[in-house]
Amino acid sequence: MTAIQLKQGEYLVHKGEPMKAIFIVLRGSVSLRTEYSEISLGSGSVLGLVAGDANSYVCDYVATEDSLVASYKYETPEDFVGIFQEQPKYSYAFLHAAVKQCQPIY
Repeated sequence: MTAIQLKQGEYLVHKGEPMKAIFIVLRGSVSLRTEYSEISLGSGSVLGLVAGDANSYVCDYVATEDSLVASYKYETPEDFVGIFQEQPKYSYAFLHAAVKQCQPIY
């Protein structure tokens, strides 16, 4: 796990960049931006799940305020095993975040 400090307005990732990590918002908020919508994600949100089966990020993630984000290496779905072994409590957090984040999309 690597901690990343973001300033308001700073991009965490850009749409189309190769997917290299999954992120968890520890403090602050980050906006998920697509050409059709913008969703604000606060503490406890998991960023990058939308692209979990893709080779690149499918949206931009931009800090909407000064934020702290945890970064976990991710290249294939098998990398979740390492994340969950390192932090078993994240298995529930990832499931909860996925359900919560999909609701505004549908």
